[in-house]
Amino acid sequence: MLSVTDIEFGYGAAPTVSGISLAVAEGERVAIIGGNGAGKSTVLKLIAGIETPWSGAISLNDRALPREAHAVAMSGLRMTPQGHPVFNSLTIDEHLQLASDLRSKGARTQINPDEAYRMFPRLAERKGAMASSLSGGERAFLGLAQVLVAGCSIILLDEPSAGLAPAAMKELFALLYRIGTETGVTMLIVEQNAAAAMEICDRIYVMSEGRILLSGTPAELSARDDIVAAYLSF
Repeated sequence: MLSVTDIEFGYGAAPTVSGISLAVAEGERVAIIGGNGAGKSTVLKLIAGIETPWSGAISLNDRALPREAHAVAMSGLRMTPQGHPVFNSLTIDEHLQLASDLRSKGARTQINPDEAYRMFPRLAERKGAMASSLSGGERAFLGLAQVLVAGCSIILLDEPSAGLAPAAMKELFALLYRIGTETGVTMLIVEQNAAAAMEICDRIYVMSEGRILLSGTPAELSARDDIVAAYLSF
């Protein structure tokens, strides 16, 4: 289980996030929702080792996570960054071969490139294409394929729907649900499109101004008029 306890961090003198505590059980799909500037992506960067908390604790299976991003990734906790960055000068196949060379030992989910192509047929159709030619949706699929090939126990997804057309976003979230169901990999998803996240996640944390306001199941939060008005009325 991933556990975050009372972490605090800021980019200046004042904290950007404060008192953040959350837990994600094995096999769960959990989302953090909230408006722009709520601190959602900062929480993911702290978990992934990209930033170091001022205070608090982050642990995986009751052991403190290392604070170096590379060591966190090799422990089986992988992050797909916002914007779906790729190496424009590499092909899809080269991306997956590179991911295969960076496999995590003991990760819950590890697939080889051939298995990835069966899971992502659109990537198989374009395996020799340069990444610079990919659509936003294809970049998102490639990012997911990479973390699965590299090996992961937990996937951190930072705004996976950002920049995607509605059809691509719908396809991506359906794929996230299928991957979680079929592989059992745990997911922590930061997402501004709360309605999309609530369709596939088991539990939701709501953030505002650097703090977690409340948490609950999608059904529990959907029953609250204030949450619907603030985050779901679009």
